[in-house]
Amino acid sequence: MRHRKAALPSGPIGRLLASVGNLSYLLDSIHSRYAQEHGLGARGVWTLSAISEGSTTPGDIARLMLLPPSVVSGDLNDLMDRGLIERRKDAGDRRRLIYNLTEEGQALLAGAHQVYVGVLGDMLESYPREQLDSLLRLLFDVSRHVRGRVEGDSLSRK
Repeated sequence: MRHRKAALPSGPIGRLLASVGNLSYLLDSIHSRYAQEHGLGARGVWTLSAISEGSTTPGDIARLMLLPPSVVSGDLNDLMDRGLIERRKDAGDRRRLIYNLTEEGQALLAGAHQVYVGVLGDMLESYPREQLDSLLRLLFDVSRHVRGRVEGDSLSRK
């Protein structure tokens, strides 16, 4: 009996899935290598990035990363133990915890960003600005659409 593979859909959806899948795998490899070199867990850099972008509560971070709050809490504790983030009580609601990057956390995240700039910068700069803006808008729209379906638990086709 021959082994059969499920083929990607043909046309734009298949090309998008293949391209985004390959790029995601390669960027994740870069990310994992950087995290490992700096003694971070698999989600460490992503968590630092989420905090840097304004998701400062455990609930916000969990929603953004599509993870259970208990997993995020463990990651936050690990990052605090490493001195990469600090925790304080929200001035407006003392029951709520707020996380911020320390100087060391900011430096480590900046280093991760520099790795991505080094890998992608020259290539992206070679494209006309309008073409790049169009691509980035499209990717953002697709990402927002898929996130809405995932968060809404509506993955079946309508």
